[in-house]
Amino acid sequence: MSRPDLPAGSLALVGDYTHDREPSMRDPSNRWRLLPFLIGTLLPFITHTESNAQGQTRSIHVTAVGRDNRPITDLELSDFGVKVNGRTAAVLGVRHAESPLKVAVIVSDAGTGVFQEAVQRFAERLVPHAEVALIRADLGAHRLLAYSSDPVAVVAASRRLGPRGGRGATLVDIIDAVGHEEHPKGTRRAIVVVSTGDENDSGFRPDVVRRHLRESGAALYVLSALGEQLTTPSGVGAAMLPTSAGLLDLNLVLEDGARESGGWHERIVFSDTMIPALDRLVGELLNQYLVELSVPFDSGPEAKLSILAKRGGIKLRAALRLNP
Repeated sequence: MSRPDLPAGSLALVGDYTHDREPSMRDPSNRWRLLPFLIGTLLPFITHTESNAQGQTRSIHVTAVGRDNRPITDLELSDFGVKVNGRTAAVLGVRHAESPLKVAVIVSDAGTGVFQEAVQRFAERLVPHAEVALIRADLGAHRLLAYSSDPVAVVAASRRLGPRGGRGATLVDIIDAVGHEEHPKGTRRAIVVVSTGDENDSGFRPDVVRRHLRESGAALYVLSALGEQLTTPSGVGAAMLPTSAGLLDLNLVLEDGARESGGWHERIVFSDTMIPALDRLVGELLNQYLVELSVPFDSGPEAKLSILAKRGGIKLRAALRLNP
């Protein structure tokens, strides 16, 4: 029925609706006409909600060892449990790490040359699979070998690690400088320090060096030799021990810095365990896992990370914070 106050064929905007207005949505046949519109309008919001629920994908490198400290190479996705800032994170994928590996070896021996054989063996075992740099830490950093996978170059550089006399190095400063090196994105990095403990005080605050180490994404591994190795048969080498404050700063970097980065600090007796310890490290570096996680968007740039093995008898190591 038409309203008398409107011309024939007009649409009613208020009040009573007439048969001349657009078809009513009470008619089921008309409801489907809006379906494409509703889908197009709501789909972006639905997708955005799912994306927030899943979080952002991040990748971490993980080392797995058994009770004998030998690498475990048959882990699967179900063997990993991860928490980010105390909240369980979904593990999206697990595979063996295949990205390029670069290892910087810093030798701090106060000029004694006691690590020459062990370091050469370590580097020779790595070079078929990684690029190795050799740095001799005397009073300063002496780069004997830039990153290389050439076994001949490795042997030649290692020969320069023999007895030469010298004094303790500012080891923390050298670690910081190596951590600042620029490498292509996706490169796996490790800094390996072999030390007699005869280091000088650093000019850097340990918390700053540890932060730089976290930002670099490099894992720090430290082997500190004890006891009889401090003097070679020839008697060369003059140690300059750090002050009490300097020793504390050094330990904060070598202990906490290594642990935070996903590495470790091990104190050894040189004649018994240096070569086996470095052999073990070769196995760890060449058998890492790449683990992909779903991390909540609100986790922050340096979210705390904890990772555990769901299979018994296995220890997992990874950085304790996500690399910003």
